[in-house]
Amino acid sequence: ATQTARQLRSAEFTTPTLSLAVNRTNVSFARPARLTGQLRTNQGDPLADRVVAVETPAGETRTRTDENGTFTARYRPTTAPAGNVTVVARYRPRDDSIRLETSTERTVSVQPTTGTVRLTNVTPSVRFGEALRVRGTVRANGTPVAGLPLSVTLEDREFATVRTNETGRFNATLLVPPDTPPRNRTLTVGGAETERALAADSASTTVRVERTTPRLVVGAERTDAETVRVFGRLAAGDVGV
Repeated sequence: ATQTARQLRSAEFTTPTLSLAVNRTNVSFARPARLTGQLRTNQGDPLADRVVAVETPAGETRTRTDENGTFTARYRPTTAPAGNVTVVARYRPRDDSIRLETSTERTVSVQPTTGTVRLTNVTPSVRFGEALRVRGTVRANGTPVAGLPLSVTLEDREFATVRTNETGRFNATLLVPPDTPPRNRTLTVGGAETERALAADSASTTVRVERTTPRLVVGAERTDAETVRVFGRLAAGDVGV
């Protein structure tokens, strides 16, 4: 019975031919890979208007074959580890298709690229309870870098990790802790990860931390003939201390 089922499946379903080629084996953010391939029947005829999924460490990209059965995609590594990675092209037919799923893969070597961090707007001075805003951009060879994690530190203390958006911009809002001494401090934004396809250099600026004098507000209310409840709040701005 098992052999008969295999014979029926072989007679009714066919596995198409899927090819994949890359224009370079060493790829980087500055030099992305161009992926091309072709989907054909087992008899060599092109399969047009079919969806082919291209899987890379960055995720899955869907592309559609043209009238010649060919498809194209691009792989620009950003957060992938440096070294060899696998790129897969996969064809998944519809459930009512007579064709079977097929895939093919290629190996490329991811080379590291260093992006440039530029600070565009940083709050020049701040007190405890006030927002310290940090804005900037990251580019590599003039191209905006999206999805790159960055570490924001005030001298030796890390305050936040942010990611660049699709235009390569980042935006962080921080609150200075109350134990931060009042003086000029060095704020630095740099790459949060190393040994990746794209690392970032660091950019620094000086932020003045001003002395803050907390304000104590005290109130009282009588609860009965012999008892008074005293209450209060110590705050710097709108933040309790």
